[in-house]
Amino acid sequence: MSNAKSFELDLKFGFWYLKLSTLIKQEKIMSKIIKREYPSQPIVGVGAVIVKEGKVLLVKRGKSPSFGEWSIPGGAVNVGESLEQALLREIKEETGLVINIGKPIEILDKICRDEKGKVKYHYIILDYAGDYVKGKLEPSSDILDARFVSPEKLDRFGVNESTKKVIEKALEDSGKKDERIATETEIISSWDFKKARWYHRAIKESDFPGKALEVLQPITHGCKSILDIGAGCGTLSIPLAEKIKYVTALEPSKPMMDIMKREAFKKGLKNINFVNSHWGKVRLPPHEVVILANVPGLLNDIGKFLNQLEEIKPRLIILIRGVNPKNDKFYFKQLYPIIFGKTVPEKDDYFAVYSYLHRHNIYANVRIISYNLDQPFNDLEEALKFWKVYLSLKSKEYDQVIRDFLSKKLVKTPNSLIARIPKKSAIIWWKINKV
Repeated sequence: MSNAKSFELDLKFGFWYLKLSTLIKQEKIMSKIIKREYPSQPIVGVGAVIVKEGKVLLVKRGKSPSFGEWSIPGGAVNVGESLEQALLREIKEETGLVINIGKPIEILDKICRDEKGKVKYHYIILDYAGDYVKGKLEPSSDILDARFVSPEKLDRFGVNESTKKVIEKALEDSGKKDERIATETEIISSWDFKKARWYHRAIKESDFPGKALEVLQPITHGCKSILDIGAGCGTLSIPLAEKIKYVTALEPSKPMMDIMKREAFKKGLKNINFVNSHWGKVRLPPHEVVILANVPGLLNDIGKFLNQLEEIKPRLIILIRGVNPKNDKFYFKQLYPIIFGKTVPEKDDYFAVYSYLHRHNIYANVRIISYNLDQPFNDLEEALKFWKVYLSLKSKEYDQVIRDFLSKKLVKTPNSLIARIPKKSAIIWWKINKV
């Protein structure tokens, strides 16, 4: 056979081999599609609630059975894959992102029938919590759109109720995970985040919100709008929003704001305007009531603060301030001499504020409330890290001293250690008569 003829046969063989390979690949793809439609048995799928900076990743589906719907990313498990392998692959393929997989959140059935009642799709879906690690968000051809969304905005995207419940569970799990013991590096680099989580744990166990609301609800009855300055994790904003038509929660700390948004989402509240900013750095509309609870920095120059409030045009001003400057919160009065060789600086309490108001012909009402703001810890090591953060200690020089001190102070319970912190606060309020 001539070389020319041999070459021609080789070309033909190569062409048909390539053609056959393509057909085989297409047949495999088609077989997968066929198996997904009118399947002989349920198909296992995986999904993830991916959280980045307090926001949740949503994808808009470009294929049936959920075409055009916003949901969480994920897909089917291939033969030979573990659930986690499938989830990592699907997230990478659909969004371009790399994630850390958390614990399983929910198991769901998704069964879709055709017009004759025959099962067209049947998925069993395992949804996981997940955290963004790295990568640029780049939706695949199967995804029409993808974006990170604040939990309180899910309704704008038409997210169905079952998916919202999964997201809520995942966010709750994320909050609990953030409360676990951090490494030394985490404490130094993200102490504000840790403080927010610790404070939220204390507030959840505290009777402060209930005691404060016993005073606040009668005096704010009938009001339609409240501005809560320094709203923290929503200690007052959230329960007040359940009674008041409109609440603005002003909070400069993003970790605190993230917690507050999550708690409001869990309660289904949509009447809170979240403003992540410092007082005086953003223009705010008029509100009937202004609340400033336990933000002593703004009361260092109370005259300036009251002048700034004129732009808000409140009819009622409520200040909440600590009582008894000698109260030994976090045992600082005992620890400062041991560690720093000096006494803890004294602080003003509510009486300085009340006296200023009286001198300027503002005759305010005052109610003193007593409550507990106990701080729970998983164990002694977490408590040690807590005190090192609040004492601004980065070295291990005093670790054993603090351990020994705390082991005598903290109260053991079946599930935790508790720092008992009894407190008193003064609720000061007065009405402004408009001329």
